[in-house]
Amino acid sequence: MTTSHEATLKAYQKWLKDAIKSITDNYLEIIKLVKIDNEGLPNNSTPARAQEHYEVIVRAANMVRAQESLIKLIYQLKQFYIINDFKLINKAISNESKNFKADEIDMKLTNLRNEITAELIVLEDEYYNSMYK
Repeated sequence: MTTSHEATLKAYQKWLKDAIKSITDNYLEIIKLVKIDNEGLPNNSTPARAQEHYEVIVRAANMVRAQESLIKLIYQLKQFYIINDFKLINKAISNESKNFKADEIDMKLTNLRNEITAELIVLEDEYYNSMYK
């Protein structure tokens, strides 16, 4: 593997770690925000509740953004794998070529069998109808 491929894979690993860290951090912060106080009563102060509400919305949006980033990463990884996996591509092409040749040979053998069968029928008729039996 070339150094550019290794650098790309390291960048993908960093991308993955950052996205997962963002998801977990935001999730933990949401859990902390919705936690009920020790007295069993939630904080009823309206401005504080509104601020918490908006913070939960922002953190949820951050989680969605990180998850979309993971989806893009998966697409990039698939593309990287498809483009750079020449051995697999060559093997697939070789297998398809062999299958095509095998199908072609099977078709020729079937045609040959049919022709031989037809000729044998004609020869049998000639033999059984001849006076030289």
